[in-house]
Amino acid sequence: MKKILGWVGGIVTVVLATVLGAYLTPPQGVSGWNKLTNLLNSIWHFLSTPTQINSALLILLIICTSAFSLILFLNIFFGSKEDYTTYNDDVFYDIHWTWRWSGSAVLPSTLKPYCPKCSTNLLPPNNYPYNKFYSTGFHCIQCDDIKILDYEENELHNRICIQIKAIVNNGEWKMRNKEMKKKYKNFRLL
Repeated sequence: MKKILGWVGGIVTVVLATVLGAYLTPPQGVSGWNKLTNLLNSIWHFLSTPTQINSALLILLIICTSAFSLILFLNIFFGSKEDYTTYNDDVFYDIHWTWRWSGSAVLPSTLKPYCPKCSTNLLPPNNYPYNKFYSTGFHCIQCDDIKILDYEENELHNRICIQIKAIVNNGEWKMRNKEMKKKYKNFRLL
């Protein structure tokens, strides 16, 4: 809907700019204000005098005007809201997580952990004894910090997805989205 409104707005702007540019560009000896008042008078005269118009054309004009008005109304009242899919990073378990949406769900495989201090991608430590069935460890190669969480990796990802869904459902994502954008304003995914 935003694309349609953008195209319609662009076309209307180009048409208005072309028409007004042509009428406001005065020929030799005619001032721009004179030409503008002549244009406005001509438009008023056209709108105020009865004209015969083909009924098919009138129906087409009514349909186009109604459709444009409906699109404009829907965009003003319903289209300007921020979409929850812009909420794609947050801090859970003292780790900065990013993810991608697939429809209305977060796929656990898209969850990526980052160090909350330096925004470096956290890696599972090689041969780390805590990466067993009961816990998951993450290692920051920049800070040399290790985070150990008391959940197996799949369970951890599922718990985070559940938390994300709960935050979206209760509307808290808007506030958290603003906080994350401020806190990690220089954060860029590699």
